[in-house]
Amino acid sequence: MKKINLILSFLFLCSYTSFSQVSLEPITIGLHMSSFNTETQKSSNTGIGLSVSFNKFYMDFASNLSSGKGEELQFSSNYTYSANKYNVGVFNVGYKIPIKQFSFIPYLGYAYSNEIFQDPVGWDTYFMGETNSKINLGLIGSLKLAYNLRLEAGIGTFESFKFGLTYCSF
Repeated sequence: MKKINLILSFLFLCSYTSFSQVSLEPITIGLHMSSFNTETQKSSNTGIGLSVSFNKFYMDFASNLSSGKGEELQFSSNYTYSANKYNVGVFNVGYKIPIKQFSFIPYLGYAYSNEIFQDPVGWDTYFMGETNSKINLGLIGSLKLAYNLRLEAGIGTFESFKFGLTYCSF
């Protein structure tokens, strides 16, 4: 876990330095669909994500938004059972490399998965099991479609595929 934190801190620091660079790169906001490379059992391995970039700094997150039935609690009881579902997600940071109408974005991210457990104590409740953390390495390609619209597609180690649209501020 220390290695993951160290690598993420280093990439974030490198990406954050891009804020101070003078550039004509716009602020972009995007929405994408992601496919996760992990077993999710009854829950979907497809999720929804948001991205934002400023100058050459890129950041995104995505999740399958799975949850249990009822209210989330932070404890379990003797009646707890597995719901055969997983909540998965990623948080990525990267550096945008523009080349004319196209951009490459190599990124490094933190990926997680939690098993969901049901716990019917008086009413329907659930809680998230232990977090399994992984590193997500990937590459995104971005193509300018119109004046302020871009198409993005990417691949990664945990987030196996992502596809979406971004809106540029100018």
